[in-house]
Amino acid sequence: MKVIIFNSQSSFSGVFYNFNKIAHNRAELMASYNFQALQILKTIKAKDFLDYLLIKSSSDRVKKIQFHATIICKGREKNQFELSEIAHKWMKKMGYKEQPYLIFFHYDTPRNHVHIVSSRVNAQGNYLPTFYEGLRAYEHLFDIIGLDTKRQALSDFDEASNYKFSSRREFLMLLHAKKYILRFKGNNLLMIRYGKVQAQINLDKIYNKLSAHPIDLPRRDVLRDLFNELKNQYSTGIKKVPLLVKNPFFSPLKYTSDFINALKERHQIDIVFSYTKNRLPTDYAIIDHATKQVFNGKDIMPIESLIRPVKTMASEEYTLTDDLGENYNLPASRQLIRETLLELSNLNFEITPDRDDRSLLRHRLLKKRSA
Repeated sequence: MKVIIFNSQSSFSGVFYNFNKIAHNRAELMASYNFQALQILKTIKAKDFLDYLLIKSSSDRVKKIQFHATIICKGREKNQFELSEIAHKWMKKMGYKEQPYLIFFHYDTPRNHVHIVSSRVNAQGNYLPTFYEGLRAYEHLFDIIGLDTKRQALSDFDEASNYKFSSRREFLMLLHAKKYILRFKGNNLLMIRYGKVQAQINLDKIYNKLSAHPIDLPRRDVLRDLFNELKNQYSTGIKKVPLLVKNPFFSPLKYTSDFINALKERHQIDIVFSYTKNRLPTDYAIIDHATKQVFNGKDIMPIESLIRPVKTMASEEYTLTDDLGENYNLPASRQLIRETLLELSNLNFEITPDRDDRSLLRHRLLKKRSA
């Protein structure tokens, strides 16, 4: 499972985004917590949730008021109720137990996932602690689902050991493809993921697995033909993997392209680049999962033919396209905001009765008197 915390924002664009999905029958509101004062309304509309969050987030000290995260499972591994329960427990562990928050389930993508929107402003008008937020996000998620990341790292190491490789570098490429950051400490290899060392492996275990084997010529020729075929179908213009989120621990890989994504999704082939800081890739390896082999990229296609450098690779607004097939975009104009608000005013919801929230009651009473 994966958790992504989006950068904080000065507005609740996540509310617009998710309720707009509901309006177009692509999502549903699974739960709303700590919106007790809305019980005074006969009919609760989507805009009421937005107004509530804005009122509760009023602060002279906090500018970036929105907390927006998504929890993603593999395929349909978890249903909407299981994911919502995980999200509820996760928010408690993240320190948002008393905060108002909404949980949305999206059912328009290949991977089931929930979005969570809340306020970063606490009852005292202060910013909720964000120290090591990305690290805590994964720790709490794995604690809830019972995943032992250290055992998983050892399992990933053993799985990589079953591939054919003839050099230490090729083996490291296998671990990179599994999204580990690798460091050396003495005669040990450190496997780092989610911001922590998950395993410490003696390098002798790698050297003992090395075997000088001749290149698989028939498979090499198949890969050459495949690369040439896909090169004519998909763009080879490379782009940086966006890391505009709070927890970029999930991937040490830096570049991708439509061509590379097609190889991975359609043919179980990973491309792992070698590059130095702030420079374009200079070499690459091909990991063929179907035959459990590692090929040197130059034996299949020269890197100059594989990638088409783009002059400007400026950071873009983070999208979930690669992970989920959906985009998380902010409203582009005031007209679109007005149209979205109109849609929100027509969406009705219910919340479970609970204790009242005096601050919102007082605000609505003053608003009624001034009208």
